[in-house]
Amino acid sequence: MQRFKKYIGKHIRMDNIRDADQILTYGLQSQYVPEELEEFEECEFLTDFSGRDLIVCVTVLEKKIKRVMFVLTDPADPDAVAPLTESQLGDFLNQKGEKLLSFFEYITA
Repeated sequence: MQRFKKYIGKHIRMDNIRDADQILTYGLQSQYVPEELEEFEECEFLTDFSGRDLIVCVTVLEKKIKRVMFVLTDPADPDAVAPLTESQLGDFLNQKGEKLLSFFEYITA
């Protein structure tokens, strides 16, 4: 997760975070992105990991990234989520880490 710390505090580029077609090139699908960023927002992007849906949640405070979370959804209840274990996180970042870094470069100023 250290590799994503450099994005904490960076401004979100609204034109880029709303570009669903470009977001797809990073292996992510826009699940929830507000029309405008208010004081506090969470943006969600969907990808897959080990045959399950994984949500990349980007918490935004005052138009700057405040937190990045990776959570797995429960196939029986898509509204229920759980954090990745250390092992799962390592596997996920080995598989998709470079694309995620490119994604964060694209959405930040």
